Amino acid sequence: MNLVRVRDTHLGYISVSQIVDESPYRFRRANAAAVENIRQSFLRSGQTHPMLLETLSDGNFRVLDGHRRLTAVRAIHSAGGAWQKILAHVVASPSPLQIFRALQARNDGDGAFAPTELGRLLAWAQGSGIDMTVIARESGLSVAEVDDLLDLAETPDDLAALVDGAHLDARFGAMLLRRFLSWKATHNGPLAIDTAARIIEHSQRSSLTVKGWRFLLDFYWADDRPFMVETYGKGPC
Repeated sequence: MNLVRVRDTHLGYISVSQIVDESPYRFRRANAAAVENIRQSFLRSGQTHPMLLETLSDGNFRVLDGHRRLTAVRAIHSAGGAWQKILAHVVASPSPLQIFRALQARNDGDGAFAPTELGRLLAWAQGSGIDMTVIARESGLSVAEVDDLLDLAETPDDLAALVDGAHLDARFGAMLLRRFLSWKATHNGPLAIDTAARIIEHSQRSSLTVKGWRFLLDFYWADDRPFMVETYGKGPC
């Protein structure tokens, strides 16, 4: 794990009872299935990936990365399992930029952030005073891509589940979000989430350009088509 740019890092076993629940770094959305998979993996083969913790002035620790692992371990413990310590990289007094770099270093493979989760991380970085150009550089993204991801940080949970499940490109996710919120504010609001699901389903049938996405959004969410979900079943464009 490459954390060389975070000062005072060490690896060790930390008592679960010393890890506090409150954390401003909870960027991943709640996912009971993911927690259950981690719990079962821990029971089968133990912990293979350390958490990332920050030391607090009172001697306790706060989670920077690994909230789901902590939840899984606590579930094992509450069920009578003898799991009282967890393996973690521990850092002392990291700056926002150091935290951002450390989390980005862990953002790959099966542990990668979903689109709306990455948006929440970038929004936290911006709110912590990190300049947009620095965020883009550290993330390997363009400023325009960062803008789209910042929009996705505010995605409602029901739409986020669809966007993240489809691993939707940030630009298309932001376009979908804007149209979704617009429709939610009208009398057609109850159809918005089902219509979004249909659009994502349709988009995954073939690779679409930005122009294609705009056409798809206009087709399903035009003002003169108040029953988009029903229309879809009768032969979409």
